[in-house]
Amino acid sequence: MRAITLVIILILSFASSANDFSKEIKLADNVVQGRVMSKSSEWVGGKVVTYHQVLVRDDLMAGALGKPAQSELVITQAGGTAVHPVLKVAISQTISHQVTLKEGDEAIFFTHTDPLGQQQLVKGQNSVVAVQGMGTDNVVLPAFKQLKVSKISPQHANVLRAKQTTDVVGKAVLQQEALTLPNAKKRIKQLLADKLAKQGKDDA
Repeated sequence: MRAITLVIILILSFASSANDFSKEIKLADNVVQGRVMSKSSEWVGGKVVTYHQVLVRDDLMAGALGKPAQSELVITQAGGTAVHPVLKVAISQTISHQVTLKEGDEAIFFTHTDPLGQQQLVKGQNSVVAVQGMGTDNVVLPAFKQLKVSKISPQHANVLRAKQTTDVVGKAVLQQEALTLPNAKKRIKQLLADKLAKQGKDDA
């Protein structure tokens, strides 16, 4: 019984840390899965501003709201490289502790609307969650992990029994693997539904 309890604790603790996007969902106005297709920079009010054109593959927020999905999202960030309007030379500005977006980045993006109506990344290390394997049968979020149950070899089962460290039931073992995109979306959609339900109660 102790071994079974331990497994349950491991599952719960790992699941909560591996794919919990609650902080980003709380701050976000938009949640989309997409690809950075292009970027452009210009001087605005004495600083460089960069605009990233994101091709939206899946508008998760629109799905939660039951609204038409957007096909493109422009993410605005301070910093970048642009020709100075007076000096006429290219000048680069960088912002510390800011996620840098590159053309070709495949990710889930969490953004909020700033006072100017522009979309900016929310605060937090998971404002951009990289996606790998697009176009294959194994699309994953490599920075996150999930647990899976796999069969173990008879030799491994015998070692576990000999050490008496756990009960071997059905010759299976919990292993870590990269979080799959479908599982990540399922978690995000549930969090969005919870957020919208809470907002509905607060507005009532």
